[in-house]
Amino acid sequence: MQLLEGIIKILDEKGPLSLYSLCDEANGLCLKEKAPLLPSEVKSILSRKNELFLVYNGIISIIPEKQPVILKAYSERPGKHAYQVKVNFSNGIFTFVEWRDKGFPAFQETPRERQPGDIRDFKAKLYHTQIWNWKRNYVKDRGIVLDGTSWSVSLQTRSGSYISSGINYFPANWTAFCMAISELTGSPFR
Repeated sequence: MQLLEGIIKILDEKGPLSLYSLCDEANGLCLKEKAPLLPSEVKSILSRKNELFLVYNGIISIIPEKQPVILKAYSERPGKHAYQVKVNFSNGIFTFVEWRDKGFPAFQETPRERQPGDIRDFKAKLYHTQIWNWKRNYVKDRGIVLDGTSWSVSLQTRSGSYISSGINYFPANWTAFCMAISELTGSPFR
């Protein structure tokens, strides 16, 4: 587990903590294999990721505008699969639906057992995608797209919401976002 992801998980589970309490929790999880985690290392991460963390009166927390509550994502390509996922972080549950175009003969997949991932791991990866920095619309400037991938993402946080969508044009970290969903659901999301 990377140190940043570990700090996010700790603050998400325990709530706001002092620097020394955060270090104690991190050391309890053995986030650093060789030597105990030092407060200076945590301060370094907090300063590099200051858009994600709030430090007030010596207490560290995740900025409420960045704390996911509900995520909804949809992706569809005509004649191919369509996917929809809804993740409720407060309740620790998700739903995933996959549609297939009935008339498209290329799907001869045999049913397989799926292994869903962990919502806490997904949440830590979601922070890396920085959905709050995505543009509202991603559309190429040229012509009409008839067969491209259309998608939408809606993220409700503790104190705000972010909506983004596009047609055949994606944010820079779209692939990482799709991979995180795939790991959570045990199914592809493209």
